[in-house]
Amino acid sequence: MTIEAHIIGHDDIRSVHVVGPNESFELFDDGTHGDGAAGDSVFTAEGVRPYCNTRYSLRYGNAVGTWYGTLEVTLASGDRLVDDKYVRIGLVHPRYANAFRFETYGDGLSATVFAFFIEDIDRTVFDGYPLTSTEPDTAARQAVRKLYTVFPDRFDFALVMPKMPMFRASDVQEEASLSLRVSNDVLHIGLPIFNHGSEYGSGGGLKGVVYHSFGSLDLVDLEMASLWGADIGAPLGLATEIEAGRYLWNPLSDVDGQLSALYVSETGLVGRFTESNEGTWRFATTIGNPRYTSLELYTMGLLPANAVSPVHLLADPDLTDPQHVTAASVSTFTIEDLIAAHGGVRTCLAGAAPIEYSVAFVVVGDEPFTSAEYAYFSLLAYELTTKAPPALTDYYAPFYWATGGRATLRVLLPVTIAIPAGM
Repeated sequence: MTIEAHIIGHDDIRSVHVVGPNESFELFDDGTHGDGAAGDSVFTAEGVRPYCNTRYSLRYGNAVGTWYGTLEVTLASGDRLVDDKYVRIGLVHPRYANAFRFETYGDGLSATVFAFFIEDIDRTVFDGYPLTSTEPDTAARQAVRKLYTVFPDRFDFALVMPKMPMFRASDVQEEASLSLRVSNDVLHIGLPIFNHGSEYGSGGGLKGVVYHSFGSLDLVDLEMASLWGADIGAPLGLATEIEAGRYLWNPLSDVDGQLSALYVSETGLVGRFTESNEGTWRFATTIGNPRYTSLELYTMGLLPANAVSPVHLLADPDLTDPQHVTAASVSTFTIEDLIAAHGGVRTCLAGAAPIEYSVAFVVVGDEPFTSAEYAYFSLLAYELTTKAPPALTDYYAPFYWATGGRATLRVLLPVTIAIPAGM
């Protein structure tokens, strides 16, 4: 592959390298090694082959993964500058070379059996790559509108992912993920009834859209839960509004779910509370990717009210012993309290909640997609359907596992392509 670095604000550069876990690549600004023009502060390395030990580097069924490196610049003075943002490169196992056939639909649109691809040559989704001033919610909306120019309105959710890390032009920070509520037909969970599907090209079937940054699925469960949200806890103080219209469980609560905000102690400990014994709590500082808690499953329609556990709100917790935390006082809330606060039991106007959701996995890039990219993103989409438990070293908890086996995701697109053998 080719790595390109644009260096801004320095004309005193001695050398530029991308340093990985096992090797270092030098980039050039002298018209060689794939560099377009000498002296333009664009440094290039062509033909790079990042070291990949598939035994350790690949995730998601040993099929795809991510290589990480850092950009390091040495100035003429000898001072060294290190960028705080990883260089991320997607990896796909060689056994998937040319494994995914695709259909084309014109205007840079194509699809494999698992994912929809947008060649954003005219910059109608993002206005620049990898620096953009387009907000991710706007980009996601535009991407989904393109999806509906090809496929019928039969998706419950869409997941939009750029094919490279994307950074805000204003501050060069990456937008990791966000959820967009498109419609809601559920009463008594703290949300109004609404349908904004027309903004996305949907006639009303689309429930929500998740924007996720390049290269992982780590935040999918959190953003999926956000589509129903923690709003149900707001009237009782069990949820905290972190931004307009977005709630997380109060960091002093023991809800301990995907939407739990982190508590930061005066001594700098960061974690979540979970009840261990009657009257004491455990403060978990190692944050993995938990299953959905019973209260979240209730808001999603996957657990009846009588199966929801009581939750607690701690005041002035004592973290002297993180394994046996006490509090000056504790407030207890039952599902009956939440039902009373919202005027009734969770009720879906369309009937029972589905146990299988259809998801469109949408990928956006500014160049034609390669066979490796078709494989990489198709495998990421396919992983959303797995019923396997999460790997011990992985922050992604498969949706089926996170729901306790109560619901699954389906990513098959209505194409004429056969599913690859073995999947």
